[in-house]
Amino acid sequence: MEIKNTMKLINNLIYDIGLHKSEDTSYYLKKGFKVIAFEADPELVLECKNKFYQEIKNKKLIIIEGAIVDKERLLDKTIKFYKNLGTNSLEIEVPTVNISKCYKKYGIPHYLKVDIEGADLICLEALLEFKDKPNYISIESEKVN
Repeated sequence: MEIKNTMKLINNLIYDIGLHKSEDTSYYLKKGFKVIAFEADPELVLECKNKFYQEIKNKKLIIIEGAIVDKERLLDKTIKFYKNLGTNSLEIEVPTVNISKCYKKYGIPHYLKVDIEGADLICLEALLEFKDKPNYISIESEKVN
């Protein structure tokens, strides 16, 4: 595979893919990092936008709303997302997100944290088209026998 994109690594940038209730993002911001956070659940996005109003205003935090999808689903504008409600789930439509475009727009992060329930590899595979890579990566790992 030929590497075409030469985005530079940005040392003060962290991607928090799977913002959820913002515990990790809060920690990163307190440490002085700029954060690009991703969340598919619209209610959690709204809570975090309210919580981090000042950080968003000061461009220390950007929240990307939607679900990161693989290349086959990028033409779709929305995707079904199953919101966990404890013992039940609620099906909602959320926007799709192209992680490669985000890497191009915001840069390659110093640290990449990915926790998006089974879609973590999409974020890693997208890095293959870039010369620079994050210094640190954290993902969920699931082994099925």
